[in-house]
Amino acid sequence: MPKPAQRVSDVHPKQAVFAASIKQFPQRLVLITEGDSWFSYPLNVNIADCIEMMSDFSMLRLEHNGDDAREIMGAGSDQLEKLEYYLENYPVDALLMSAGGNDLVAGELEKFVDKKVDGATWQSSIKVAMLAAVLDDIVAAYERLLDARDALRPQCLIVAHSYCYFQPTGRRATGPFGLLHAGPWMRPVLIARGIDPDTEGRDLARYLVDELHARLMALSASRPRFVVVDMRAALPVDDVHWADEIHPSGTGFRRLADTCWRRVLKAQFPGRGFD
Repeated sequence: MPKPAQRVSDVHPKQAVFAASIKQFPQRLVLITEGDSWFSYPLNVNIADCIEMMSDFSMLRLEHNGDDAREIMGAGSDQLEKLEYYLENYPVDALLMSAGGNDLVAGELEKFVDKKVDGATWQSSIKVAMLAAVLDDIVAAYERLLDARDALRPQCLIVAHSYCYFQPTGRRATGPFGLLHAGPWMRPVLIARGIDPDTEGRDLARYLVDELHARLMALSASRPRFVVVDMRAALPVDDVHWADEIHPSGTGFRRLADTCWRRVLKAQFPGRGFD
């Protein structure tokens, strides 16, 4: 999704409610969410909405649609500094992250997919070094956040996810009464590169998500208290569960929250609101 016309920069009202909740209800799980449109999709309920409704949490939501991992967790970024502040000053049990998808598809896809030569496979069109550099940057961004967590609140759990397999259908995000349009993000690029979006394009989309998942899982294996929610094949490929090429519908997001996130969070925090 495109970024909002004006970013909400003043989080003091939200912070005040968050702080008051912690003080008044010290037994509640303390959660912070940060990330992209999978946590802040403006056209229907999203994953963070569904998690927030699972129980009574002290929960601070910082996400903005359109953000990417390299921006959120960039060295010296305002968003990373805010996260460091909250980690240092509040008893955060878990930081839930949705970041990395926009680094791969929202305006980035055309940078590492080249024109396919007639008769060649879609794999030959991938600029491997450039894609590897983007993935390296995503991992470095998460490492930056994990380093901050280790220094400021080492017992805080960080949870990330690797997205579902994107669907290069050409379907746009459309708001009520047609007042908002965004996308498509994949199909036009694939067609321009000589890749059939309905066959090879789907394989390419799976490849991108699998590569991100593999990188995040490798990081999870090397860093404690970092968990990755695997949602890659969790949704059927249909118009009921998908709102557009890269965002699930409300039905889809609810399914992901209930079948994927709830299971992971329940295992990490038994008896704390995810039963």
